[in-house]
Amino acid sequence: MIHPALLATALTFALSAAALAQATEPRFGAAPAGNPTTVAQRIIRSNFDASVCPRVTRAERLEGGSIRATCSNGETFRAFEIDGQPVALRCSVAARRGIEGC
Repeated sequence: MIHPALLATALTFALSAAALAQATEPRFGAAPAGNPTTVAQRIIRSNFDASVCPRVTRAERLEGGSIRATCSNGETFRAFEIDGQPVALRCSVAARRGIEGC
């Protein structure tokens, strides 16, 4: 039989390790609510200079709530949140890193 104090110590350690793992892993989430074109334009502009994406011409919400956006210059982006912060990712960069489906 396991001593109660040892069990309590083991459980405390396991719970602390699980909490630490959750705290250090980024949380990916959907892009903010609203019109996909407007939301994507705002997020891209907050992450990049306006010359990178002069205007979002097409945007669609994907499964999970992220947004795929196409700019007037042909550049494509994925917009979403990481730990509650809006982020825009260039699809060309994602493809170079082996990430598909942008």
